Amino acid sequence: MNKRILLVEHHEYLRKLLGGFFAPHFEVIGAKDALEALAWLNTGWQPDVIVVGAQLPKISTVQFLSTIKHSGLHAGIPVAVLGEKPEDEHPFLAMGAQVYLSKPFDPLVLNEQINRMIQPVFSPET
Repeated sequence: MNKRILLVEHHEYLRKLLGGFFAPHFEVIGAKDALEALAWLNTGWQPDVIVVGAQLPKISTVQFLSTIKHSGLHAGIPVAVLGEKPEDEHPFLAMGAQVYLSKPFDPLVLNEQINRMIQPVFSPET
C-alpha cells in the first residue's frame, strides 16, 4: 500500500505539479486551504505526512499546525512546510513542523525529506 500525503497549497498549479510528481509513489490528496485539509482529516483519512504551504488563506498555516498538533489523533503526523523565505522558518518549526523548505525548492529534496520523515525508526537490539 502506498504511503499517503496530504498536500495543502493554495496555488493550484503548485498543488497539481507536486501531486503529479508524487502520485507514482504516494496516494496524494490535495487541499486548497486549511479548512479543506481539516475536512479531509475529519473524515478519518490519515496521511503519513502533510506538506503545507506557508501562506494559506482563511486559516493561517501556523493556526493549522497548532490545530493538528493539539488534536491528539493527528498530532504525530510529520509536517513539511513550503515557505517563501528561509528566515521565516522559526514559527513553523516552533509549531511542530519537521521540515521547512524555501521556494523555489527542488522536488527531489522535498521527496528525500518526506521519505526521511516517514521511514520507521528501528532501535538496535541490545
